[in-house]
Amino acid sequence: MDEWKRDGRRALRDALGARLASHGSTSLLQVDLDRMLWFNDTFGHDAGDAALAQVWAALAEVAGADHLYRTAGATYSVLVDLEAREAMQLGEALRAAVAARRIANPKPPDGPGWLTVSVGVVTHDAGAGPLTVAKMLALADQRCYQAKAAGRDRVVGEDPAPAGAVP
Repeated sequence: MDEWKRDGRRALRDALGARLASHGSTSLLQVDLDRMLWFNDTFGHDAGDAALAQVWAALAEVAGADHLYRTAGATYSVLVDLEAREAMQLGEALRAAVAARRIANPKPPDGPGWLTVSVGVVTHDAGAGPLTVAKMLALADQRCYQAKAAGRDRVVGEDPAPAGAVP
């Protein structure tokens, strides 16, 4: 099985739980492809699978495959030991790497003619109060959807930021 096809939900939960217990800074980035349903409906699932493999490769080049989990159809998660500012910078690097691939998505209903990603970032810093795995996953998901609601192709952490901006 290709690495990008593996269901990483359980592995992510286990790794996140271990990192939260270690009391260090831990950041979770949820990366979701924009307009992927439209892409699959327009070009078919074989083309969608090829696009997903290209996105995995772009994300793995930036974050490293050891930190990357496929957690849903068009959603990946990156788990790293970074503080919030560094995690936002990583999120922007991930977003830019996928955009730079220019994976063709001609004539989408809105947006550019290539696939983009929205990224939600949440960080649990050393010394902060307890945070559960479920809450951290929910926050990353919420921030990813805030990025989509703000126009897609952007990174959202503690405070929503415009595309390309790192607070």
